[in-house]
Amino acid sequence: MKAGLSLFFSWTVSVSERGFVDSSLGLQVKSHREVSDEDRETVSHLPLLLQKMIQTRGHRKALASVLALLQPNPVTS
Repeated sequence: MKAGLSLFFSWTVSVSERGFVDSSLGLQVKSHREVSDEDRETVSHLPLLLQKMIQTRGHRKALASVLALLQPNPVTS
């Protein structure tokens, strides 16, 4: 059976009548395999971790960090 993880991002930006900009970045994670309780707990924390990265690094750097984490690591022998 194939295993995989799909991430779906949504970025919403709105401007209020007073000119304030409100942006939010959403993350939905779908798994394509049976996951352990530990995996499930890790996945459930992803949106909170992403929010913290956005607060400290900004949207672009947070998104780049998440995408870098998802890249497969080369196996060194």
